[in-house]
Amino acid sequence: MNVLITGITGFVGTWLLEEIKSAMATEEQFADAKFYFLIRPANQQKLAILKRDCSWATLVKGDLVRPEIIMAGQEIDFAKIDTVIHAAASYDLTANYADCFVHNVTGTLNLLALCRQMPNLKKIIYISTIAVSGDYQGIYKEDNFELGQKFADHYSKTKYSAEQLVRDFYVNRNADEQKPVDVVIVRPGIIIGDSESGQFTNINGPYYFLQWLRKIHDSKIPMTPLLTLPLPFGKQASFPLVPVNVVSKAIAQELFRQDHQKVEGKLSCFHVVPSEVPNFKTFVEDSFSFLGHRLKAIPIPWPKLGNFALETIGLPKELTHYTYSKCQYDNKNFVERFGPLANIGYQSYRNIFFQSAYKKFRSGHTL
Repeated sequence: MNVLITGITGFVGTWLLEEIKSAMATEEQFADAKFYFLIRPANQQKLAILKRDCSWATLVKGDLVRPEIIMAGQEIDFAKIDTVIHAAASYDLTANYADCFVHNVTGTLNLLALCRQMPNLKKIIYISTIAVSGDYQGIYKEDNFELGQKFADHYSKTKYSAEQLVRDFYVNRNADEQKPVDVVIVRPGIIIGDSESGQFTNINGPYYFLQWLRKIHDSKIPMTPLLTLPLPFGKQASFPLVPVNVVSKAIAQELFRQDHQKVEGKLSCFHVVPSEVPNFKTFVEDSFSFLGHRLKAIPIPWPKLGNFALETIGLPKELTHYTYSKCQYDNKNFVERFGPLANIGYQSYRNIFFQSAYKKFRSGHTL
């Protein structure tokens, strides 16, 4: 097994690295696996840590936004690579279009060009997102892709475009029956901290709200007399949270499948979303409850007014796409392939999630 991985220093990649270490240490058949981690040379601190902790891996200096990717002076035999995991991306909802396009679309395009130089490539595992559903209303299935949806933020739009590139690569590569490749598309929900430790390394999604709420709580603004509070969310909005360790375990299990060497020329897609997720109202009321405030959240019914409300309190208006979403995510394939991971639901990690977040945000502490 010879695996090239992008994004190993990112949020998901950090947890994936631990899964890889564990598999290599405990599973004899994977002890001789070879790993190549694509690292940007500017990332000196993380590069030094990987050199210290991952002497068994080959660190490849390069940048996905460059057409040639790999820095000069490095000898990489691409004929050996049989698996590629593409986890690198810009996950910032508030980023401008140019930044999202360069990192999500151009980066993916360049990597796929590199994949064409790998004659023995058997599998690509691409980390997409459920955000490719855009503004679709109804049940969005794992086999769905283009359903006429539109996008409210640059992140979602460019991740959709990137997934389209991966799908096109699959079609073109498998037109050559002598060089088939399996493509596995992993679409995580809204990624949060570890379900066991609560640890997280960046602020996104629900953490924007929790950071703001902790700041209000610490400012001693009186909230106890309030019984209800209008907030920008829709009555039908669910909150498809997924712990980062669930995502990393799913990727690792797919990588280390017993039939890894068997190539079927198949495209598979998985919504990595637990079977039990909270609705937004429950999540908001729990957010207050863990700070000692018993409030009933009342939905502001109009998204445009919700945009204004979010901007007024200093939160990204891009969040309204999720807080008013009427989309439900089918996870049948995920349940069938990964079984127990789908059972790590909201109630099982709720306490540690809120406790760890509020502890980190105490007295204005930020990441």
